[in-house]
Amino acid sequence: MKRRKLGVCDRTFRRYVQRFEDDGIEGLTDYRVGQVSPRRAPVEDVTALTTLYTTRYSGWNIRHFHERYQQEGGQRSYTWVKNTLQRVKENTARGAPCRA
Repeated sequence: MKRRKLGVCDRTFRRYVQRFEDDGIEGLTDYRVGQVSPRRAPVEDVTALTTLYTTRYSGWNIRHFHERYQQEGGQRSYTWVKNTLQRVKENTARGAPCRA
């Protein structure tokens, strides 16, 4: 069946067919792509966190840094702090020269 090639269930496939019949190829456009999540953290929060870590707490592990971050008024969860610092570290490591 054609739905299997698309990897969707029967109901989703019927919705695609109906949207195509109603609006043509434009009906199949996914308008969610490119929208920013309303839950996304502001850039200022990410910048403040990374600046605090790199200037005052560089080398601390995430658990201890998160405790200090909350003592200083930080409101973000441990997981958010961990993931944000890991993403920043990955992005800076990509541009860094390789050390042998």
